[in-house]
Amino acid sequence: MFKYKRALILLLTVSFTLVAIFSMAMLLYPNLLLSGLYRPGTSEPSSRTVVAGARPEVIETSPARDEKMARLYQSIDVTLNQPVSSASILVFNRENRIMVPGKIVISKTRASFIPASVFLPSKTYTVIIRAASKEHIKMEDRFSFNTVPMGEKLWVEVKLGERHSVIVYKGSDAIKYLPASGGLPESPTPTGYFYTQDRGYSFWSSKFDEGATYWVRLAGQILVHSVPRDDRWQTKDDEHAKLGLPASHGCIRLDEDDARWFFENIPQGSLVIIHN
Repeated sequence: MFKYKRALILLLTVSFTLVAIFSMAMLLYPNLLLSGLYRPGTSEPSSRTVVAGARPEVIETSPARDEKMARLYQSIDVTLNQPVSSASILVFNRENRIMVPGKIVISKTRASFIPASVFLPSKTYTVIIRAASKEHIKMEDRFSFNTVPMGEKLWVEVKLGERHSVIVYKGSDAIKYLPASGGLPESPTPTGYFYTQDRGYSFWSSKFDEGATYWVRLAGQILVHSVPRDDRWQTKDDEHAKLGLPASHGCIRLDEDDARWFFENIPQGSLVIIHN
């Protein structure tokens, strides 16, 4: 009987000791169960669980690291393994070290760089991402991507930022800068990738009671054309004065001479990238 009592006392002592050790560990390391070392109901560590106070890490990028055929205009998206309190993204052309202008948008675990201009074809760009966790732990990472080739083809960028403009490229060289007017806020010009279609010397719109010359279709009723003309077929000077600002019903307006140059020189099927 005495042996049984002594064994019971020993068992209780060991149990109380283990409980005390576990309690002390939880006080000292409250995130132990969330650290990925142990999760109730599993026998394997969780690879996606983040240790509290850990440094942020990049888990995905778009374009992908070492992408060989990246598009000429797209956001740079970086997904991290935890929410971040701040982030910066620098993008530069590796050949000439020129920085690409743009803005940063942060949403939970994603930081995005929205470029203010296109990427040039057949170039390598380097991206540097710096971020800080909610606990203010900082990180830095970098990756590169290569853009699609365009050879010696003519292609077009339409910028609808603070100043509207059309830039014509031959391969990776900008050869023409044209002031333009895109759509008003109530009739915005669609953004994205387009290809030039059919064209004509002039048109008249009964709906808007105005016409224009040297039009080139991008999609549907979205055209590149001259500044509009009135019912006497005179250029509307007040509309011409708005070049560089939003003014149209959705089309891209150009000065008469620029519209003619565009009409005569940009082949059918040419790439046109429109962005804000």
